Amino acid sequence: MNGMIDWTGIAFTTPGTRPKIADIVAASAIHFGVTEALIKGECRARQIARARQVAYFLARELTNASLPAIAREIGDKDHTTVLWGVRKITGMIKDNREDMAASVKAVRDLVLSG
Repeated sequence: MNGMIDWTGIAFTTPGTRPKIADIVAASAIHFGVTEALIKGECRARQIARARQVAYFLARELTNASLPAIAREIGDKDHTTVLWGVRKITGMIKDNREDMAASVKAVRDLVLSG
C-alpha cells in the first residue's frame, strides 16, 4: 500500500461521501493555529509547512483527488510538492517524530466530525 495508512472502513459523517479538500485545509488550520490563507500561501515557516503537509496527507488519504487536483486546491502548488509532503508526513508517523500521528488523528477527527 505504498506506506500509506489504510483508512478503509472508516465511517464518514455522511455515508457515501468524502470530505472536501477545503474542509481538510480548514481543520488543519484550526489544529495548528494558523490561517487557511497561510496554508495555501508560500510561507515556509515550520508550523505552517507542517499544517500544509498534514493537509496534503489527509487530502490524499480521505479524498479521491489526484495529486495535481490537491496541488491546485492547496495553494496552486506543483503535484510533486504534494507528493513530497505526503511522504514527509508518512515518514514522521513511522518514525514517531513530533507526535505526528496524534496531530494527523486530531485533524482527521476534526474533518470527520463535520
